[in-house]
Amino acid sequence: TGLIRESIRLQMQLENSLNLSQIEDASLFLQPISIKKMMSSIHHQWPGMSINVTGEDEVYADERALYAVITNLIQNSSTHGSATEVNVEIQKASEDENLILLKDNGKGFDGDWGKLSQLFVRHNHKSGSGVGLFLAKALVRKMNGQLNFLKQQSSGFAVEIRLPNRRSA
Repeated sequence: TGLIRESIRLQMQLENSLNLSQIEDASLFLQPISIKKMMSSIHHQWPGMSINVTGEDEVYADERALYAVITNLIQNSSTHGSATEVNVEIQKASEDENLILLKDNGKGFDGDWGKLSQLFVRHNHKSGSGVGLFLAKALVRKMNGQLNFLKQQSSGFAVEIRLPNRRSA
């Protein structure tokens, strides 16, 4: 499992570097995406992680961009939060928007929330470069959505992603 984990980490770093270099010029193909289907296709990347998906299913997004967002968030849960479980809840937020709520059972975030997702800001000597969360936020914004980090009362880390559920948004 250590070799698999390291391979996935390196693959994500490479993909993040490519996405970062193209973020401004990237054109996205927005279409209906099934979150449950996407989650079942990526679950194998974290063999020790329990990933549970509940709720409404579809958002209107770019498949590659949403894949990058979700994998970055789950990778952060695993690497930085030492989470063993991620719960993904999809619900209708409004007539035009669905909400994806990702919560993990990790140790949470103990840093400056105002600087979370700022590019190349390290919160401590073990933290990453911020590229993954920066990209996640930028890609969601490009898909006409919002990504917010939620302060938890208990342990763990939570992220709220709001995306259109149809073309008109």
